[in-house]
Amino acid sequence: MQLDESFIKLIQILKNELRLGDLITLGCFTLTDRRDGLEIDKAEYLTVTNNVISEKVHVVCIFIRAVLADVNQKPKILEPEKCAGWDWYEWNNLPKPLFGPLEDMVPKWLQLFSN
Repeated sequence: MQLDESFIKLIQILKNELRLGDLITLGCFTLTDRRDGLEIDKAEYLTVTNNVISEKVHVVCIFIRAVLADVNQKPKILEPEKCAGWDWYEWNNLPKPLFGPLEDMVPKWLQLFSN
């Protein structure tokens, strides 16, 4: 579970903020290594969403699917102030509440990944 001051205790996937000049997929590689000790072999762009959460919160989410370099790796919590823990769930049985943009994407992913 990712922790965020504005979305405390929402179930989220690994996230990061991009800075000017950052490459989207490269950020995925460095973030997972730095925050969770996971080495990524490859990453692919899935989609982007534009989410107005409230009058003061506007979130653009870029969803990336990554493949671990070694499937036997186990995530570590290297930044406990940003991540409360790791759990694995089936797509059709995710815990609630989900981060809004993630909840919106789940039905689309179920359809995409079932093909």
